[in-house]
Amino acid sequence: MSHCPEQNCFEQKGFVLIVVLMLMQLLFLLNACVIETVLLLTKMGERVMVHEDYYHEAGKTLFFEEELATSTLPPCLIDFIDPAVITEKPLDWWKMQGCSGNFQAVQYYYVVERSGMDSCAIFPSAQKTVAAWFRMTLFLYSPKEDARIFLQGTFIRPGVSDEPCIGRQHVVYAGRQSFRELD
Repeated sequence: MSHCPEQNCFEQKGFVLIVVLMLMQLLFLLNACVIETVLLLTKMGERVMVHEDYYHEAGKTLFFEEELATSTLPPCLIDFIDPAVITEKPLDWWKMQGCSGNFQAVQYYYVVERSGMDSCAIFPSAQKTVAAWFRMTLFLYSPKEDARIFLQGTFIRPGVSDEPCIGRQHVVYAGRQSFRELD
């Protein structure tokens, strides 16, 4: 004895087959999305690691160049530029305006901007000097890794000024005063 008439059984089996095939296709699409997401996350992780590697190397390079500039200013002095503007400058501008160097076969460029004088600053080791403030921006670009890093630091070096101190004198030390990464 049959549970369903002959024709209804075939229709139900066909319906079940279509539902099962649709569920299998849905599972296949979900698996494809998961695999694509995992690959994307892996690629993003690799980019973060490359950025971190270059960030640390660029930080060391900026510190080195700042230390050199504390004793002798480089020839790549420019007028003060807004950080949002300097990060939009093309590579050709950096090549023409900036000083350059390289590490690990990666070229970097940097420029130095005068930030001002502090007539009330006293250096512990020097007499009759004032603090000359400068800002250095370092641009590192690796076409191979498609990495672009902009680091910016401020530093003080001894300077000379005819302006009298208006306010309270304070002690400063030559070298780096601040550091940041620009977007």
